[in-house]
Amino acid sequence: MTDPRDCVRATIQALNEREIAHMLTGSLASNSYGRRQKDIEDVRHVLLVSGDGLDWLYLRQWCDQHGSRELRESLWEKARHDR
Repeated sequence: MTDPRDCVRATIQALNEREIAHMLTGSLASNSYGRRQKDIEDVRHVLLVSGDGLDWLYLRQWCDQHGSRELRESLWEKARHDR
């Protein structure tokens, strides 16, 4: 089975930081309502692989607007713990 982190790394190479942050805020916003486990794990893996390089100001602003700040913070803490 392929390690999800390898898939995430390949995706990240094809995107710049703003696109990743935009994708994450959209995923977090939609997951604030439905919370599909697969999507939540995908966001956590992206944070695990590239969290330090993301535009956190952008993420905070949009997550605050979407009401997904708590979810983002929780996933970021889990990702940092898994490093």
